[in-house]
Order: sequence, then C-alpha cells, then structure tokens
Amino acid sequence: MDATINRADLAALSQRFRDIETRHLPDVTRWALNDMAFGVHAENKRLIDRVFDNPVRFTRNAFWVRKATRDNPVAVVERKRMVVGKHYLEVQQEGGTRRQTRIEKMLARRLPYEGLIQSVLPASIRTNAAGNIAPGALQRLLSGVGAQTDRNQNTTDASRRRNPRRARFFVPDADSHLSPGVYAERAGELTKMLHLSEMAPTYRKRFPMEEHGETVAARAAPAAVERALARALPNIR
Repeated sequence: MDATINRADLAALSQRFRDIETRHLPDVTRWALNDMAFGVHAENKRLIDRVFDNPVRFTRNAFWVRKATRDNPVAVVERKRMVVGKHYLEVQQEGGTRRQTRIEKMLARRLPYEGLIQSVLPASIRTNAAGNIAPGALQRLLSGVGAQTDRNQNTTDASRRRNPRRARFFVPDADSHLSPGVYAERAGELTKMLHLSEMAPTYRKRFPMEEHGETVAARAAPAAVERALARALPNIR
C-alpha cells in the first residue's frame, strides 16, 4: 500500500507545530517552572520546621517566589532582603559567626557594663515560645538597671521604697565573683537573668537550602510538566 504525503498538508502540519511552540510552549514553560518553585518554597518551610526549634513566623516566611513569565522563563525561590546586613539564615546555611542581633547591639550600648558585649543569652528571664526574650521582661530589666532611653521609665530609689518586694536588677562590677550578666535580687536571693559574653556565637552548617531546593525541583519537574501540558491541551486547536 502506497502512502502519499501532500505537500500542502505537510506545510500545514509544520505551521501547526510552530504555532504550538510560539503560542503555547511559553505558557507551558512558565506554568511548570512556577509549579516547581512553589513546591520548593513549601518544602523550605518544612525543612525550617525540622532544622529549627520553634521557628518564629519571620523565619518560616523568610522566602518568597519570584515567578516566571512568558518573557522571562525563570522562577526563583529566594530569601527576603534584610534592612541591614546579611540575612541570619545565611549563617545557618553556610556556617560561621553570627552577627549581633538588634537586642544585643542595644544592650551593648545601654547596659552599665565595663566589658565587651558581643552576645546575650537568656538565663532566667522570661522568653516567648521561640526562645527569644519577651519584650515586656526586657523592658522591666532595662528599667531596673536604669538603661531606658526615657529616664522617666527607669526604676528609682523612691519607687523601690514604695514597693520593697520589687526585684532589684544590676550588672556586677568587673572584679565581682559573679559571672558576667544581668542579675535580679529579691528578698536576698540572686537570680541571673541574662548571660553576657564577649564571644560571638558560631554555628555549624545545618540549613542546606540550595542543595535541598535543587533536589526538590528535580524531583518535582516531571509532574510539573505533565500538569502544565494538561492545562494547555484544551486550548490547542
């Protein structure tokens, strides 16, 4: 049986393939790429929950997706920009020395301490679910040591006399037998509230975001392409 291919039919078929490539392939590409990117974004949140203990909302939402478009077929999962300096998750990803936090910088400026303050760790001070110093507890401590920028908010001798049960906060002198920190004294009993250290915390590499993202994207690619093609097929004539 002989088969004959009509040149006009072949030209029409070729034109249809070019039409599909021009009209639909860019959409299929961007849909698949965005599907993969949002999959990586979701997996990043799960990775954060596994790596960190009670991560705060800011940490869990530290990434966003820059979506692919028809004109720019590139989808990117990236960290949100910090106002100043590197994002703290970069230290967790690459390892190394952590920069001072905002609270550490503030305490280093305000506390009546003769030594260098590079890092501050909670001792007995109240913390939130994520392990960070509770704002109310920090303000009471600052008032107690006279470190509020508004002097009217600092605890005075007169206010202590009016409320003798109120704890007295203090920072030991350099020659004290007490370890560096901020202490509270109540009814003759001492409680260490904050540890002060001249050493910057150093972290090992424990958040392999890029390697993990590449693995997740490669695994998700076949299904993402299938879903994109299925979405495009009803529009192909």
